Amino acid sequence: MKITSIGADISKNDVSCSNSLINNIEENIYKLKALGAHSAGLTNVTGDDVVISAFVEDDLLETINQGIVSILKDCAENLGDLSGISQDESSAGEGISYAEASVRQDRYPDAIVLGFDTYGGEPFVRDVANSAIEAASGMKNVTDVSDLIEVKSKKIPGVGYVSSETDDPVVVATIENIESIGVVGGAMIGAALGNKNTYLVKRGTSCDVLPGSVIFSATAFMNGNIIDLIKRDDYVLKTYKVEGITFDANKATKIGTLASLGATESKIVIPFLIGKYSSVPSSNDFYAVLNWSWEGIFIFTNYTQSIAFTIIWLEKK
Repeated sequence: MKITSIGADISKNDVSCSNSLINNIEENIYKLKALGAHSAGLTNVTGDDVVISAFVEDDLLETINQGIVSILKDCAENLGDLSGISQDESSAGEGISYAEASVRQDRYPDAIVLGFDTYGGEPFVRDVANSAIEAASGMKNVTDVSDLIEVKSKKIPGVGYVSSETDDPVVVATIENIESIGVVGGAMIGAALGNKNTYLVKRGTSCDVLPGSVIFSATAFMNGNIIDLIKRDDYVLKTYKVEGITFDANKATKIGTLASLGATESKIVIPFLIGKYSSVPSSNDFYAVLNWSWEGIFIFTNYTQSIAFTIIWLEKK
């Protein structure tokens, strides 16, 4: 089984999706289940981009992808990214975004889906998306993560080709343990947020940012249920960037206390989740572990050098 996610700009404006567009797509999701999808949904609405995701058996991947594109065409206010799809790689244009990842057969189909949007197609959005992919890769209870975003044409199974000009990527990671959704999602969010001019938004938020910025939404898609990872209005996301500290290899380095970082002990809901946001000599060899208590926060790394991080957490308002 796989999760397949397809993102597209089919809105009539450049910054948001209308309620009618969202409602039309949601009313047509049943068609994917009729085609054989285990479950499906409109997982992300980010600026003027929508993402439809589905859990599907491998042999139905092409059929479901075709079904997703058909729904997008039927509901489109503007063909937008759909016009870039081609059966001939050489004639493909800026098109829909695609991500897939495998699901373990003996687990419930659970995944994290990130959908990105930019105002002017800023190319560094690829770096933002790849930061999230790299953060999830190799983590405990992660089955699979979608491919890194590359500047090249892409073949979407059952659909056709899109060109290297395709922007506003989609990222998916499949999870083996429901309790790891917050841990893995937090790592992916933190890694993305560490990039310049990058903002996490609620599902359905308009792209009301200045050019040169990236927004993204983060959704848990669990056994067919869609949960916005920052949906609750009674929570606030807080971040703290750790810079200017030289970490000693294979030793725990104390970076402060929760109080010194501005946390409120009685209000913390999800304690410190960490995301690397600067480059390191070899990301394949680098790792860091965060241990925390109210008395202190410690980072354990395998490099002796100054490396920057973003620590994130949720607090009740």
